[in-house]
Amino acid sequence: ATYYNWKRQLAEQGEEHFGKRVRSQQIRQLQQLEKENRQLKELVAEKELLIRALKEAREKKT
Repeated sequence: ATYYNWKRQLAEQGEEHFGKRVRSQQIRQLQQLEKENRQLKELVAEKELLIRALKEAREKKT
């Protein structure tokens, strides 16, 4: 369905307008992915710190 919507928009609004809209959508999607990537990196860093702390605590017990 999306292909046909794009094709119809291209026919109605012309290539220049269509391209701007697609780029705008891509920019928003890229920004969302960058935000998600930052959040995931923070989670990984937190987990790494927790793992390191647990390993150090285990080593002190032995």
